[in-house]
Amino acid sequence: MATNAEIEYCYHSLVIAIVKQAVTDYRNAVKGKCESGTCPEAVKKDVRKFLLSDWFEELTNVKGKYIYRILKEEKKGDKI
Repeated sequence: MATNAEIEYCYHSLVIAIVKQAVTDYRNAVKGKCESGTCPEAVKKDVRKFLLSDWFEELTNVKGKYIYRILKEEKKGDKI
């Protein structure tokens, strides 16, 4: 049986993976790349919605608007 520490570790690992994937998806959409035939604008909109959601804050204890702002600044400065 898993300990509380192991469960907590798995939970945090999953959260990190979810956030990393959202950031990767956004960056790819900015470059015009999208998988499964989804248009880049739709992906950017979905990621924005996720980052600014209450659920994101509940998962991460981080203000998603901070991460979204960084992504927007990357886009403006082509730092991707």
